[in-house]
Amino acid sequence: MSERTPRGIRNNNPLNIRRGKSAWMGLAERQTDSEFCVFKDAKWGWRAAFKLLCDTYYNKWALRTVKSIISTWAPPSDGNHTNLYVAQVATAIGYSATQELPPPSQNPCLWRRLAWAMAKVENGTVKNLHYDDMVVGFALYVNPSSKMTYKRTDG
Repeated sequence: MSERTPRGIRNNNPLNIRRGKSAWMGLAERQTDSEFCVFKDAKWGWRAAFKLLCDTYYNKWALRTVKSIISTWAPPSDGNHTNLYVAQVATAIGYSATQELPPPSQNPCLWRRLAWAMAKVENGTVKNLHYDDMVVGFALYVNPSSKMTYKRTDG
């Protein structure tokens, strides 16, 4: 991929998860980005995103709205346009910014739409992102030993 490809897509990290102490499943052996995680495959980047969004943000920290999730994920203090980010994601998933989201276990489709909308904002596009990678990433989040596979038909 070229340098013009968005960083999150280059790094197989569609939600731009920052490097930290977490030893994520599927991290690339060589971390070539000083700020953000690099994953072996996009499905692992998606899995990490769902782990953070569902387990940490929703369940542990009780962040239950698009506004509270995005304000923590991409705070203005990091130079983000957080209000615009919130508005774009809320519109994409059909919820108001302050409407409580159902638990991921009750509405996994909504959480996949949320993550997809966040990836579009994070990368400025969903071009070069594959929906199937996201679905497999969610399956790996639900069951890390999942053997779910697919074959891309787009070449």
